[in-house]
Amino acid sequence: MRIDTTRLDELKDIMGDELGVLVEAYIESASELVVSAEQAFASADFETLRRAAHSLKGASINIGAEDLSDYCRVLEERCHAGQPSPERTQISTITEEFRSVADALKPYSDG
Repeated sequence: MRIDTTRLDELKDIMGDELGVLVEAYIESASELVVSAEQAFASADFETLRRAAHSLKGASINIGAEDLSDYCRVLEERCHAGQPSPERTQISTITEEFRSVADALKPYSDG
């Protein structure tokens, strides 16, 4: 897991105490996107999976979760290119990485 703490420090300088609100919003929306990706994978809905990966990729890079963003980029590209369906391990890796990121971000959150 890789969190860009410089990015978080920059956000803290810009947002002050509101960073906690941003982190909480990220954790909540990212959690929903991970669930959406898991459900889309289970139902072989690869367009919905691609959209969830795309959204999670962007949100994650904005908060400094670089590895999670990279994993989502690979999944998104695979779905977009019409390559054979993603493997379960890709979804599992994203899910586990999100859990690690959420834990690492807790000190920055309001909760």
